[in-house]
Amino acid sequence: MAHMVNLAHALSRWSRRNALRPIVFGTACCADELAAALGPRFDDGRSGLLPPSETPGPADVLIVAGRVSLDAIPALRQIYGAMAPPRWVMAFGSCAASGGMFDTYAAAGGVASALPPDVPVDVHVPGCPPRPEDLCDALEALRQRLGRAPQG
Repeated sequence: MAHMVNLAHALSRWSRRNALRPIVFGTACCADELAAALGPRFDDGRSGLLPPSETPGPADVLIVAGRVSLDAIPALRQIYGAMAPPRWVMAFGSCAASGGMFDTYAAAGGVASALPPDVPVDVHVPGCPPRPEDLCDALEALRQRLGRAPQG
């Protein structure tokens, strides 16, 4: 019986790693690059990335692309809270990762400061804006991380 449980955990981990479903929170120019990366030219579906979800329930990965304004923080927290665990966060672009060069009164210091303190950002994609190929590299880094993650 223990063998069946281990097999079920291994199958669950494999499917979670190879069938990621993102939900996109995109603003500004990074959202345009992200849309290009999710389009047919780069065909992330062959690598196991499902089409973006319209609702947070079935999503696994929250991709924040672009600046996070102070007004958007409650919506971002609500989206993250509505996602079913396990869930991961990706900061796509310099603005999403650290606030970028827009140091204004209305901009948060990146997605890490916008989400609750106990929510880690799992993958940072640098660039202003990042290239679509960088999304493929970031998804592979997330998959590698999920392959080593303990089940539970």
